[in-house]
Amino acid sequence: VFRCVRWFGCALPFVKPAIVDINSLTYSKKNYSLQDSFGLHGASRFLSTSAESGKYVSAREEKYEAACEKIEERIQRDEGNRGIKDLVIKGQLAVAGKALAEANTILVVTGFPCMIEYEQPQETDGPPGAVAIARACSRLGKKVTIVTDDVAKPVLVSAAEDCKEIAIESFPPTKKWNTDVFSRAKSLLDNVDHIVAIERSGPASDGGYYTMSGKNLGHIVAPLEKIIEQAHEKGISTTGIGDGGNEIGMGKIRDKILASEIPNADLIACTVPCSNLIVCSVSNWGGYGLAAAVGLASKSLRLSAKSSIMPSDEEEKALIDRIVEAGARDGVTGKNESTIDGMSLQTSIDVLSDLRRFASVAMKLNL
Repeated sequence: VFRCVRWFGCALPFVKPAIVDINSLTYSKKNYSLQDSFGLHGASRFLSTSAESGKYVSAREEKYEAACEKIEERIQRDEGNRGIKDLVIKGQLAVAGKALAEANTILVVTGFPCMIEYEQPQETDGPPGAVAIARACSRLGKKVTIVTDDVAKPVLVSAAEDCKEIAIESFPPTKKWNTDVFSRAKSLLDNVDHIVAIERSGPASDGGYYTMSGKNLGHIVAPLEKIIEQAHEKGISTTGIGDGGNEIGMGKIRDKILASEIPNADLIACTVPCSNLIVCSVSNWGGYGLAAAVGLASKSLRLSAKSSIMPSDEEEKALIDRIVEAGARDGVTGKNESTIDGMSLQTSIDVLSDLRRFASVAMKLNL
């Protein structure tokens, strides 16, 4: 039996339970390193069971989940000391990656124009992560549209400068929404399979859109949560990525946010949930992680193509320099420079390099 399993892989499901004890094919991922979890031995290389659900799980699935766990750990260390560790829901990256891999038409919603004292209020966190996701999906042959605020569009156009196949749509603030604008927003959902909201300002309980310090952005923010809400009504799955509690998707854990040590939580906490929620140290890093996950989850993609799913260090540095030139500012310091959330550009590049390395290990082991 085990020779058949090793040689053909497909033989085991047809073996009678009396011959093979399925329980012997289970293993615990807790004590495995990334390399170990990709090097299963014997029959469990082809089939294992989940101790939690009792369902059959392929070894490829186990490897994918192990890789995503490694990526999640790297992007959830809370370098910004915002207290996100208590907000993390483990395993959401793997679920979101599979949802994107199975989708054909995708919307990526972003934009957090928190620097309201300046002509260009968009911050440097959000657009790079949004483009990383959109580029990965586009390279997988998917149709992708980035959606943002009118005021932030120049920054997104600069960010996606080398991705001409990605469409960009923008919308005005709430006070300028009429029937025509709402219809245009609603039409974006035609044939859409999945929506990602990354570092996207979301409404609080009083309807305001707040920064971490409690400034209301309602006069410049488009009510793009309406697209998310319409998607949920249509049964379209969604993923939220955020790092502060005031982004679309955080409504999934609003009670945790209110009970956390996040400053002004009662005022700023977003009420809009998403199907999946990736809480991370910096939202861009969540975008990098999701780009890696969708590549790993794409079964038919060749290794050479998977290797180009994530941006190189040089591509990402150039992208961030472009959005700074377009006026984007660090959301913490307010400076018009290539830093993100008060951290150096090199800090983000180091994270990107780590994630690319994790993904490369998984790809080379035929995930």
